[in-house]
Amino acid sequence: MPILIEKADIPYAPQQVFDLVADIENYPKFLRHIVSARIRHRNGNTLLVDQVVRLKMLRLRFSTRAVLDRPSRIQVVCTDSMFGTFEEQWAFAPSPSGGTHLLCRTEYKFRSDLLRMALSATLAELFKTTVKAFESRGRQLYGRDVASG
Repeated sequence: MPILIEKADIPYAPQQVFDLVADIENYPKFLRHIVSARIRHRNGNTLLVDQVVRLKMLRLRFSTRAVLDRPSRIQVVCTDSMFGTFEEQWAFAPSPSGGTHLLCRTEYKFRSDLLRMALSATLAELFKTTVKAFESRGRQLYGRDVASG
């Protein structure tokens, strides 16, 4: 089962980086592969989310459950049958520079061998660009980073 890990040091406080990742309904504004994202239901710190993702020529609709543990962690689990397994964990830890050490760990397995063959390489590249997109979104929303004062 593929496991993807992305790490980045982002020059904003953990609460700010957490808020960027938790701002699901704004994903279509800065994540090019997200066509739509909607919070269907909210119960305390648990969100049920409907999303449409564009991968190559496909548009895939799926639902996830996100558990928010502000400001340190977000856990996302896919609740649809498209994936046999999809679990994503975001961790936000203070870095010595005053910013945030971000870790994103994604484990997935497609039920369909056809989807696996068609999309595995695309997903790996997509996760790398996603972390960079959150960094760019931080600059857009927060301006100067904490490290530059």
